Amino acid sequence: SWEPQPRIQKEVPFDWQPGVWYRAKLQVQLGENDAQVRAKVWPRDQDEPQDWSVEMTDPCPNREGSAGIYAYSHGTTPKTPGPANYFDNIKVIRNE
Repeated sequence: SWEPQPRIQKEVPFDWQPGVWYRAKLQVQLGENDAQVRAKVWPRDQDEPQDWSVEMTDPCPNREGSAGIYAYSHGTTPKTPGPANYFDNIKVIRNE
């Protein structure tokens, strides 16, 4: 079980386009007391950008367990589930 921890969040503007498939990359590097988190998203038919779109520090990372994926849809309310999220061709690899 997880101990209650403050939620971490960092937002950056991104112009999501309907009907476009995207690629995403997330990298987490554990430090002695925290973890450095980096992410980038780009349209599937374009080359991967060199720079990371988001960078942040997680002061209390999970150090054990399996990798997982979670999505949140804006517009989700108690009366509507919000838009669907789809994932395809997920790869989990060890940092180099």
